[in-house]
Amino acid sequence: MLKDEVDVCFVLFFECSEPVMQARLLERGKTSGRADDNPESIRKRFVTFEQETMPVQTGRTSPLRPVQTGRASLSRPARTGHISPPRARRS
Repeated sequence: MLKDEVDVCFVLFFECSEPVMQARLLERGKTSGRADDNPESIRKRFVTFEQETMPVQTGRTSPLRPVQTGRASLSRPARTGHISPPRARRS
């Protein structure tokens, strides 16, 4: 059971430019069947994000850890580094 409050060490935040995100969403729209993957709806979602979601993230006391995701290609994701799993302790 979760408590009413939790300690958060950091927030992982994926940064991506609006043109790259729009290109990704339009590409997804070709096969997703989603009616909202169109330029007008995508722009409205960006505005909502900038006005409502981003202020919540920047107002947090936990540090943001941004990950750059600047490539438009869906077939080859951007290299953002590798996080290794914890090593097993030897007895």
